[in-house]
Amino acid sequence: MQLASLFFLGAALFGDMLLIRLCLSVAFFMLLLQSALSYVVDRVFLADAVAWALVTGSFHVLAAYRLARESRANRFRGRDAFRGGEPDGDDAALERFLVRRTGAGPADVARLRRRGAWVRFRAGDRVCGTEASRERFYVVVEGVARIVWRNEGVDAPEQSAHLASGDAFDLRLLNLAGVFVGFPNERFEATAATDALCFAVSTADLVDLVATHGQFSNFLTVLALDQLARALAKATDTAPGGPAPPRDSYGEREDGAWFSGARSRDFAAPYDDLESKALEPPPFATWIRDSVSPTVQPGCRNTFFPFSGRLAQAHVAERTTSGLLTAKQEASTRLLDAPSTRGGAFSPKKRPSASSAARLADLGDDAL
Repeated sequence: MQLASLFFLGAALFGDMLLIRLCLSVAFFMLLLQSALSYVVDRVFLADAVAWALVTGSFHVLAAYRLARESRANRFRGRDAFRGGEPDGDDAALERFLVRRTGAGPADVARLRRRGAWVRFRAGDRVCGTEASRERFYVVVEGVARIVWRNEGVDAPEQSAHLASGDAFDLRLLNLAGVFVGFPNERFEATAATDALCFAVSTADLVDLVATHGQFSNFLTVLALDQLARALAKATDTAPGGPAPPRDSYGEREDGAWFSGARSRDFAAPYDDLESKALEPPPFATWIRDSVSPTVQPGCRNTFFPFSGRLAQAHVAERTTSGLLTAKQEASTRLLDAPSTRGGAFSPKKRPSASSAARLADLGDDAL
């Protein structure tokens, strides 16, 4: 009983969820062991103690197993999640980009990778039109894409821009993060201005990831900040003789070849020693020391997702071609009657039964 109490105390002292679950798993195992010893020594079988310890302890063991597996996947940089081996080539480049730009763990990058597909386009190929842009989110890895859009409104003019490595489209889909980021276009078209390689993931899969893995809401929020900051910098930052290349995740200018389709340094550059060390887990003693947190901070359960963001989130998840600016009038009654979407996560009407990677494979000439 004393050992069980010691591990129950550990569960109260630690703030790390894995340590909490491990302590509780061991504590309930100790209770089972005590029940077994009572039967052996005193011939007293404590049926209720055994039943409660087995049932409750099983939940903690299962949770500890899943948390430990996730920790191991991040420790080995997602190699297990990349179908049995270290990510290499384009997969490794995608991991480096998302780790640097969003802070996503390698295991979450692998989850996203399994849902998406690599798609190649030749210069002049149509990447997507309005309806297709509602169905899929694209990240340009190399090459240049030209986008044309027109926002909602009777007198809204048609606009265009060129996107290169590290840029994404359609940014309208980033409203899935639960914050209204806008881009209320009612017409959108993307064309490959050069030969291009994109990573594409379906809206349905993004919806499912946000609903089943709450951390993806934060992932999309950080990605939205990154893309909006890049867009603002490209619009306002100039260099002698013309526009300036955007900056990488550490603030250094991209090479001039970026304009013609070269990969961003965030894709191409291997991890340096500092980044590799940052991806490694802390020493065991440091992990234990930093996990001691017997109290909680006031307000730790508060979340800050505006109602406008919830409306935009639900509207984009429905993949309509217009109406983002009128989402409040169209959806407020339905959303108020729906279950809470605290934390930015929401429950789609139905989850996709399988990954959309196969459907993405026919988007370009050479889906990898």
